Amino acid sequence: MICSWNEIPLDDYRNIIFGNGLSRTYWEKFSYTSLLSIYDDRPVGRYLSTRDIFKKLDNTSNFEEVLRAIYHAYIVSIDNQDAIRTLYNSIRKALIEAVNTVHPRSNDVPSANIGECLSKYGAVFTTNYDLIPYWATSRIC
Repeated sequence: MICSWNEIPLDDYRNIIFGNGLSRTYWEKFSYTSLLSIYDDRPVGRYLSTRDIFKKLDNTSNFEEVLRAIYHAYIVSIDNQDAIRTLYNSIRKALIEAVNTVHPRSNDVPSANIGECLSKYGAVFTTNYDLIPYWATSRIC
């Protein structure tokens, strides 16, 4: 059942884990499409355009899906492991740089409000690439 944040009974959940969806709620520039647009035409590895790699995987914009595919290619590769490792690291670096490029300033997001919601949990775990969860939890300590 899908419900709003306020409808979740806290008694049932003492800890919480969340991913990039939380930050995307407050900063749309964290969408994969937005992040990919920053590196669209830049070369990566032997590819003339970053977008070419993403097109080969059903025209996705999901960096994690692309990184997973490259990792699997690395695992099964017999010959080109160095080139595949370089490609993987290049895509990972592009993702990190893109997040850094679009990252908001701390006063651009309501991190105090987010922190107030998160303070109701015993432990907060995140897989985010950004600083929004950190800012939110540091403001409630």
